Amino acid sequence: MIQYTPQDSFTDSDIYDLTDLVIGGTNGVSNTPIKALLDRTQYLYNRLGRYDSVKTVTGAYSYDIEADARSLFVVSLTDNSVFTLPDPSALPAGTPISLRTRYSAIKALTVQCSAGQIVGDDGVAVSLMYMHTGERLRLVANGSIWEVDLADGNFYTAGESFGGRKQMLNTAVLNGSTYNRADMPRLTSFGLSLTTGQGIVDDITWFSNPGGVPYYRGLFSTGNGTTTMRLPDERAMFDRYLDMGRGLDNDRFPNAPGGYAADLIKSHTLTVENMSRRGYPKQSGDRYGTQNNYFIDKDQDNWYKPLEVRYDGGGETRPKSIGKIPLIRY
Repeated sequence: MIQYTPQDSFTDSDIYDLTDLVIGGTNGVSNTPIKALLDRTQYLYNRLGRYDSVKTVTGAYSYDIEADARSLFVVSLTDNSVFTLPDPSALPAGTPISLRTRYSAIKALTVQCSAGQIVGDDGVAVSLMYMHTGERLRLVANGSIWEVDLADGNFYTAGESFGGRKQMLNTAVLNGSTYNRADMPRLTSFGLSLTTGQGIVDDITWFSNPGGVPYYRGLFSTGNGTTTMRLPDERAMFDRYLDMGRGLDNDRFPNAPGGYAADLIKSHTLTVENMSRRGYPKQSGDRYGTQNNYFIDKDQDNWYKPLEVRYDGGGETRPKSIGKIPLIRY
């Protein structure tokens, strides 16, 4: 027996014909099928769990079934673009397509189907998915549909708001600014799904201040109605969970997520010392009579009663707090 070292090649394989002679040795025809099998095994082993190639995409792209098999796509763009998937039924079941996105601006990659649909982790079938910078998506062909095998990013959390110590990847600051709908399509879809008049209003309503109160600034606005939308403005605001029928917070308008409630001091009773036997402190040169250095009312023979109790505080009523940046995922 002779030791054989398999080659890293996908060699053509032969079978014996009835007229072939049995010839052994390193180059003997009898060992050709065995060598081809060993070479193919080595070739597949060397590529186990890896992509055949990494392809960088810089513009709109349509997947090529022949040329792009087992390729990792790195989509590096500066503007909105489209990646078109092939018909999943034209591929063997289990065939993956993997995408990575790199953007230098707030833009989106639209992943669309030429046929079939994409079924996500939530079980919902869609014809489009969107990606922003630093996200990963791996789809697997399964008959007439694409199954989402990996979705690393804000695919299912766009519209979630939270407070942070710095602006995170693929988040926007809730400062009431407008944005282009095409640049943040997932957030646009979320905003447009909200109830009109509660979660989202037109721009004129958003800027209105009924009675001098900015009721609508915590809501989305439809922007110009076609190409833009406006973010809620949550700067300097506290979050509070909705009452939802409990009966403790009944002054919010609209009574929905983003609804505004003004600052307020709970009704209460103050006990004030009886001032009827006092008055105002005597000032130098006062000509009216005094008792214990307090004025006697100049028109009546009694002590002056104060009409108000005042506490000199700050410009608002507030609890202790820690500042955060109001953010929303897109």
